[in-house]
Amino acid sequence: MKFDMGSQVLSTLISNSRGSSDDLGTLIRQLVQAAQPLEGKFNGAGRVAFDSFKGRSDEITSSLNSALSGILGGQSG
Repeated sequence: MKFDMGSQVLSTLISNSRGSSDDLGTLIRQLVQAAQPLEGKFNGAGRVAFDSFKGRSDEITSSLNSALSGILGGQSG
C-alpha cells in the first residue's frame, strides 16, 4: 500500500517540529520564571517538589528536546 502525502508534507512537518522544540524550552523557562514568586511559600513535600522542578528545569528541557529529536529522526527516516 502506498501513500501520497505530497512533496512538501514531510519537510513542513520536520520544520514545524524543530520550531516546537525551541518553543518547548522557552515555555519551561517561562514556567520557572513565573513560579519565582512562589519560592519559599511551600513547606514539606510541596517545597521539595518545587525545588526539585526548579533545579532540574534544564535537565527536563534537555530530556524533552531529546525526545522531540527522536521524533524528528523518525520523520526524516
